[in-house]
Amino acid sequence: MSEEGPRQAEDWVSQLQLRAAKQLEETQRMQAELEKLSITSTNSDKSVTVSIDASGIMTDLKLTEAVKNSSAADLAAEILAMQHKAQNQLGKAASQVVKDSVGLETATGEAVMNGYRKRFSKKAMEAREEARKKGDKS
Repeated sequence: MSEEGPRQAEDWVSQLQLRAAKQLEETQRMQAELEKLSITSTNSDKSVTVSIDASGIMTDLKLTEAVKNSSAADLAAEILAMQHKAQNQLGKAASQVVKDSVGLETATGEAVMNGYRKRFSKKAMEAREEARKKGDKS
């Protein structure tokens, strides 16, 4: 009986294990890079600066004295606009991290980017804003 069959099976299993280990390493590297992301967005007159973390949550808000001339509604709208701009930039930065690690076309890459699109697409942000406005009218 030939030992060729079992040896081929062992080689196949070994190659499969190596690919799985490489994918795990790439995924862990991607996750670490995504967790480091931080984006800052400033409006055109530099009166509002918003920073967000890798989850899109605001971590810092800086206002200059120029905001004293704004109404509360205008200031709130500008803060939200800068947060949305930063979140849009976060999606782009995340896309680059995914592309450079696991690849955008992989199942992992597609799942990660779908998560960002669900949270930070223009349509998702508009829906949240509309829901917020409806809640303010109650």
